Amino acid sequence: MARIWGHADTLPDGAKVEFDFRNCAFLRPNAAIFLAGLKKTLEMRGIEVSMLHQSMRSNVQRNLLQNGFAAAMWGQDGERGDNAIPFRHDLFEDKSAIVDAYLLGSWLGRGWVQVSARLAHLIAGQVWEVYANAFEHGRSQSGVFSCGHHYAGSGELVLAVGDLGPGVPANVRGFLAAPIMEAKDAMRWAFSRGKSTAHDVKGSLVARGLGLDLLKEFVRVNGGVLQVYSHDGYARIDSDAETYENLVDWFPATVILLKLTCVEALYVLSDEIDESTPYF
Repeated sequence: MARIWGHADTLPDGAKVEFDFRNCAFLRPNAAIFLAGLKKTLEMRGIEVSMLHQSMRSNVQRNLLQNGFAAAMWGQDGERGDNAIPFRHDLFEDKSAIVDAYLLGSWLGRGWVQVSARLAHLIAGQVWEVYANAFEHGRSQSGVFSCGHHYAGSGELVLAVGDLGPGVPANVRGFLAAPIMEAKDAMRWAFSRGKSTAHDVKGSLVARGLGLDLLKEFVRVNGGVLQVYSHDGYARIDSDAETYENLVDWFPATVILLKLTCVEALYVLSDEIDESTPYF
């Protein structure tokens, strides 16, 4: 993806570009988010973008029709798929629509991963931090992109969220006045407990961490995976490890990919325990 973005970045303003999908056999939600962000970036430079959807394989086009990506990108409506988490593009902060309708409704509210109501609200609140980080101070002019899918065959529930803002490493470097801080260290700082809030203090910019402590723990218990690509920084959390790296090949965006495993168990908070297991 970094190579594609790098090539697109060399295009002169006012150019025309076509996305050809003949060699694309499968398009996961994070790739759809990437394409939406790239298209928006090019169009903001006055570049005309055409997605050659006729070149798509039937399975790729079907998924994009079912989650609404096709309607948003080239105006083709399709019947909503039972396993699709809809594509959305939020230009402005609307916490109720994103948390209540989307995260609690379209994502966690479908029964694919069974969690108590309290835990669902806490998890959705943690994912909201991703959106809030992008919307804060209007620094992501292109908005926030989201979509996901339930893969019944593999038992995965996938959600991808992305924006074209300045990125986590840059925010942390600015807040800590540490311009040469390595991206991996900035990512580790952002994921640390206690680095989860930000406020506009009399108009001043205050960097926020992603605030994903509880979400990280839930991913570990569930056996899922949380990956964050943010400019030159990368983070991965799973049941085995927590990894932070510098990226050599990167693009100026933040893409978060959350994979949860779909099991029959009911997840609850520790103070909700009766006979339900596992608990969290």
